[in-house]
Amino acid sequence: MKISPISNFNYLQKFNKNNNITNTINNPYNLSFKSSYENVYYVDVDIPLKSFDPLNADEQELKKLGEVFHKYSDVKALCKNRYGYGLINAIFQQFENSKSYEAYQKLSKSINEIREHKKELVAEMNNLLNKEITGEGNMMEKKMEVRNQFLDFIQIEQNTGRKVPIENGILIYGNSRKKDDFINWLKNTSETAFKEIEYDENKPFDSIKAIKQALKNAQTGYEYTDRRSILYIKNLDKLLTNKSKENIIMIAHFKSFAELASEKFHTTLLFKTDMPLENFESASIGPNRFGLKVKLTNELSESDEQKVKDIRQEITRLDKMTDKTNEYIKTEEVCTYWNSENHLP
Repeated sequence: MKISPISNFNYLQKFNKNNNITNTINNPYNLSFKSSYENVYYVDVDIPLKSFDPLNADEQELKKLGEVFHKYSDVKALCKNRYGYGLINAIFQQFENSKSYEAYQKLSKSINEIREHKKELVAEMNNLLNKEITGEGNMMEKKMEVRNQFLDFIQIEQNTGRKVPIENGILIYGNSRKKDDFINWLKNTSETAFKEIEYDENKPFDSIKAIKQALKNAQTGYEYTDRRSILYIKNLDKLLTNKSKENIIMIAHFKSFAELASEKFHTTLLFKTDMPLENFESASIGPNRFGLKVKLTNELSESDEQKVKDIRQEITRLDKMTDKTNEYIKTEEVCTYWNSENHLP
């Protein structure tokens, strides 16, 4: 008794004078079922490329096949659709007394366990996603805020040529671990020339000069293209939170051109920080320099995010396993049962 892929079988149906269903036989097996209508059903089976013995299989083997069938195992209903309720019910009366049915029940248990496993995964995923939606996470809300207060104004300026207020700077802060994701979204959405530069705390003066030069270059680009720029300054918080006497001079240099970034250089400065805002030299991040402050909060804890990733991978694996079902059953072509000496449906 085996399970074999139906895609490897040949089915040649004929109707005799009494309209009984008969199939030719090309192998040593002589399989037949008699229905209450006295119809005889024969199966023509080629040597299968794959086979499986569920009565002698261990639990791991059953689990693997259960995964394959976890979406498409209601073979009785499939057969009814093809051959009609009367004939299939009659066949099942014979089938339920066979060893095939014993194996079918054993495999069905595995299939149902897989289905329950998937239901649990989906339920856990929904709980986590609901937690993300109803928790403190505010990524979508903040994207809408940046769109309303920044991106829409750039669009108006580009479309109409009108002079509209554009932010000198945008500050991304908060406890979210997705600040880089937000910055990438802004880069891909803003329709600006997006440039990056890094502040080196070991070379503060040179770094300040480089930032100012980047602003001048952005203005030159604007004169040729009418396209504004965003200048993303990495590690700028290292400058603006260092309140030592020597560094206050560097901060003063930065402040002198940061408040002119939009009007004079057609550029918006951008940086991120994990530090509390009270650590900054207050005027350096004041509204005339960084008027748009975007506080991002965590959507999920790190452990919950890992759970979501693991669950998605497992659900994807189960769904991919069901693609193998066509190796075992072709629901649109034929659906057949085998008796106890041979093949299990």
